[in-house]
Amino acid sequence: MNKTVTTSLSESMFSGPVVPLLVRLSLPMLAGMLVQIIYSITDTWWVSRIDPLDPGIVGGVGLIFPVFMVTMGIGSGISVGVNSLVARSIGKNDSAALKGIAESGLLIATIVSLATVIPGYLFADRLVTVLGATGSFHANGLAYFVAILPVLPLSFASAVFTGILQGEGRMKQVMTAMILGTVANLILDPLFIFGLNRGIGGAAEATVLAQVITLIYTVSLFVRKIPSLEIAWNFAAISPRQIGDILSVGTSQALSMLIMGAAILVMNIVVVKLDSNAMTALTLGQRVDQLIFTPIMAISGALVTAVGQNFGRGNIVRIRELWRKGVIMAASLFLVLASVVVFAAPWIFPLFSDVPEVIRYAVLQTRVVEFTFIVACSGILARAVFQAMGYSIPSLILTALRLFILAIPAMMIYVYVFDLGVPGVWYGLITGNIVSGVVSFIWVERMLTVQEKKAGLKIARE
Repeated sequence: MNKTVTTSLSESMFSGPVVPLLVRLSLPMLAGMLVQIIYSITDTWWVSRIDPLDPGIVGGVGLIFPVFMVTMGIGSGISVGVNSLVARSIGKNDSAALKGIAESGLLIATIVSLATVIPGYLFADRLVTVLGATGSFHANGLAYFVAILPVLPLSFASAVFTGILQGEGRMKQVMTAMILGTVANLILDPLFIFGLNRGIGGAAEATVLAQVITLIYTVSLFVRKIPSLEIAWNFAAISPRQIGDILSVGTSQALSMLIMGAAILVMNIVVVKLDSNAMTALTLGQRVDQLIFTPIMAISGALVTAVGQNFGRGNIVRIRELWRKGVIMAASLFLVLASVVVFAAPWIFPLFSDVPEVIRYAVLQTRVVEFTFIVACSGILARAVFQAMGYSIPSLILTALRLFILAIPAMMIYVYVFDLGVPGVWYGLITGNIVSGVVSFIWVERMLTVQEKKAGLKIARE
C-alpha cells in the first residue's frame, strides 16, 4: 500500500493531543463548508430578488427541500459508508480491503442515480402537489425541482471520491473540491438567474454546472494518483463484500436523512397550513442554521475519520477522548455562533424578505429555538462515532428518536391539542433537541465502556 497520509498526520492520528488533531482534520472541511453555506445564503438572496414581494419563490424552494434532503442523505450515506470503510481498513493496515472500494461505490452511485432521477421526472408535478404547494409556491417549486434533478448523479459520484479522500485524511483536497464548486456556483447564479433570464430554474441550472466542475476536479485527483487508494476503473474490481460494508453504514446515514427529510416535510405541511409567511420564515431560518451548524458538521466529519482509524487499531481509550473533546468543542462553538445570530436576527432576515410578517416569524423562531441546538450537538457527534465504528443501527435510532419519536408528536400536541399555532412547531423542535441530545451522550459513553471491557478481555486471553 502506498503511503496514505503524511507521516505527521499518521502519527497524530493514533497518539498525542486530540484537540489539535480534530482541528487539523476539521479546519479544511470547515473552510469548504463555510464557502458552501455562504453560497446557500447568497443563492437564497439572489432567488429572493426575483420578486421580493412574492413569498412563493423562496417558500416554493423550501417546500421541496425535504425531497432533496433525502437525496442529499443518499449521497451522504455513500460518502460516509466509503469513508468509514477506508478509515477502518487503514487503521488495520489492511491493503487488500482497500482494493475495489471506489468501483463498488461507483456501482452503488449509478444504481441510485437511475432509481431517483427517472421517477423524479415522471412524477415531478404530482410530488410537488403532495408537498402541499399551491399557486406561486407550486409553480416555483416545480420549476426548481425539474431543473435541479440532473445534479443527483453528479453528486452521488462525487460522494464516492470524497469519501475516499476523507477516509485517508486528505481534507485539503476535500476542501478544494467544495470551494471550487461553490465559487463556480456563486459566479454562475446571477448569470443564469438574471443574465440569461432563467429565473428560479436558472438557480438550479447553475448548481448543476458547478457540480460538473467539482466532479471533474475530484476525478482528476485519482487520475493523477494523488490519493493512495488506486482505482482500477474496471468492473472486475467490484466486491460484493465491500458493497455490503458500504451499504451497512451508508444505508443508515441515508435513512437518517430520509427521516430528517420526512420530518421537515411534516413540519412544512403543518406550517404552510397555519401561515404561508411562517413557511417562508422557516426556510430562511434553516438557511441561517446551516451556517451555525457548519463547524459542528466539520467536527463530525473529522470524528468519522479519526474514530474509524483508531477503531481499526482497537484504541478505544483514544476514541473516548476524541468523542468527549469533540462534544466540548462543538457545544462551545455553537454557543458563540448562536449568540451572534440571535442578537443580529432583526438585521439578518430583512436582507432576504421585504414582508414584515415573514421577518417577525423568522426573528422569533431564532430566539426561541436556537440555543437548544447546543444540546443536540452531542446527537450529531454520536451518530458520527457510531458510523465510524461501523455501527449503523444506533445512528439511525438516534435520528428517529429526535424527530419522529419526540419532535413531531410533541409538535402535533402543541399545535393541535394546546392550540399554540406556529410557536407549537418550535416547541416540538426544542423537545426533540434536548431529550435526544442527553440520550445520545449517555448511549455513546455506555457503548465505549462495553468496548473497553471487550478490549480488556481480549488482552487477558492473549
